[in-house]
Amino acid sequence: HYAAGMEAQSNGRFEEARQNLMKAVELDPKFGIGYNALAAASRNLGRVQDAETYTNEALKYLDGMTERERYSTRGLYYRLTGDFQLCVKEYGELVTRYAADIVGRNQRALCMSKLRQLQGAVEEMRYVVNMLPNRPLFRDNLAFYSDYAGDFETAEKEALTVGDTDGPALQALAFSQVGRGRHTEAVATFAKLRALNAGGASAAASGLADIAAVEGRYGDAIKILNDAVAVDLAAKSADRAANKLSAIAYAELSRGQTRAAVAAAEKAL
Repeated sequence: HYAAGMEAQSNGRFEEARQNLMKAVELDPKFGIGYNALAAASRNLGRVQDAETYTNEALKYLDGMTERERYSTRGLYYRLTGDFQLCVKEYGELVTRYAADIVGRNQRALCMSKLRQLQGAVEEMRYVVNMLPNRPLFRDNLAFYSDYAGDFETAEKEALTVGDTDGPALQALAFSQVGRGRHTEAVATFAKLRALNAGGASAAASGLADIAAVEGRYGDAIKILNDAVAVDLAAKSADRAANKLSAIAYAELSRGQTRAAVAAAEKAL
């Protein structure tokens, strides 16, 4: 079950990975690295509290892990608890010892992005993509970090390489289009994302609301987000709903509605 879970996770099938990993830790409740992988899969699904629970559980079983697994477990713990400096350090020591550890490089890039070390994040993902050019997940991440670094051309190139049936690639493509002011194209890309699945629809709603806010159409942005919050809550995706409520608070504040902004922020909490 652990092997099946890791393969599913590497291909972006995070719910399938979570289910397989749940079975793995049921079979062996002291399987520390299984809890670590379960934490990663949960976080990728937006299940933040579950991820924190599992990473704390993984720390209880460090003694039963290899050196490589201990670096990975501590690195993920620091990532999930927001200590991105130590996350970069832990994964940096991991890839220094095990240069081909692609998961470690991927996680290090993520933590570097949180520290706004965007060029470093892009370089890590280029290394990974050069090693495994056919894994969509890694090209997706390279596209996102390129977006965040303002290199929209690279982001578009990497996203288009993955294709338009991949949700993260579509989202990264839309970001690159927004970044260059090509809002009409971005709206069309978000429409493709929305049609993929529930997760895509949720992400697309946030993206369309961002475009509306950038154009000064705060009322439209708030309506889009409120509708999406209701869908997220019905699907028990509280973290996604909270992110949208935070965006509603920003939009309300931007149009001078302080009380409504405070109410949305409090609801997000």
